[in-house]
Amino acid sequence: MTLSYLAIAFGPAVLAGLLLVCAVTWRGSLFAVTALGLLATPLAWLSLISLRKKALATAVEGLLIAVLALTAPRVAEFQGQPGLSQRNAGSSFSIFAWLPEVDQMVLGSYPMMFLDSRLDDVHARRLRSLLPTVYGPLKLMGSNLGDVATPRSGQMYVVLPEHAEGEKLPLVIFLHGSGGAFVAYQTLMKAWADEGHFAVVSPGFGFGNWHFPGGLDAVESSRTWAEANLPIDPQRVALVGLSNGGRAITRLVQLDEHNRWPLIVGLSTVLEPDLIDQHWQGKNVLLIHGEDDERIPLDYFSAAADEIEHSGGHVERATWPAEDHFLWFSRPADIQARAVPWLKAHFETH
Repeated sequence: MTLSYLAIAFGPAVLAGLLLVCAVTWRGSLFAVTALGLLATPLAWLSLISLRKKALATAVEGLLIAVLALTAPRVAEFQGQPGLSQRNAGSSFSIFAWLPEVDQMVLGSYPMMFLDSRLDDVHARRLRSLLPTVYGPLKLMGSNLGDVATPRSGQMYVVLPEHAEGEKLPLVIFLHGSGGAFVAYQTLMKAWADEGHFAVVSPGFGFGNWHFPGGLDAVESSRTWAEANLPIDPQRVALVGLSNGGRAITRLVQLDEHNRWPLIVGLSTVLEPDLIDQHWQGKNVLLIHGEDDERIPLDYFSAAADEIEHSGGHVERATWPAEDHFLWFSRPADIQARAVPWLKAHFETH
């Protein structure tokens, strides 16, 4: 019986041990200790003879679980971050809400090296070095990454900067890339919103396969909700797509008969050249890319930009040498300095 349990517990124990070593936050370390204690509790009952010692081991583990539960806030609270909120947050009882997302990302980078051929050891190490800074004040927040399995959950982040009563703000709709609607993106988008004085709505759509059924509906629903519930000027709207979020942009523009999406910003984004058509005519587009992007090569980026120009779109290109697909994480201030003034200038002309 003991050998059977050890075989079952081996995998989770390895992950918990790895988390204990690589945890970025104290809450991540507490989670790892709690998980290891939970895995060890059955062994304590099997190996300890004294009922008193068994009860003590169980009580200690119960205390760890209680402390972990009490210190794990719902993502929607965003303590200390005025103007940042979330609709349709996942359950606070989810394991994803109990472990800080930054620790989930760091831990997940290890198995992902075996599942993703483009995430080699060099890129994984670089990602792990960037994450703590990117998460910034949201470093202790949990996440709703469990919602990647339920793309129609209606999850949505909202950033609303300070504004005067009756003021109508421009709206930016941010579309995440593969992997889900990470909390880290909200740190970056809040900085954009505060500088640019515009609202940001970031819908979630599962793993980020926006071209799947329901993906475009999620974007349209987020815009409809924002226009009905936020102080928004519906004539000043921009789409910002990161990586796979570009698949939604390409398809939304294909259906855009009335120029509802006049402003487009692509961050290391997938804009499929074979789907670009005359609907891009007259649109203002800013494309930002790393020249060493291993996922979306510079040739692909250039082909998409060329096709938009051939279709009548106005394209501005900004590329960074020696930067890969994690460009936004490694150069957040530079990207913000390029994108936000561009958005502000075009919002002022609409």
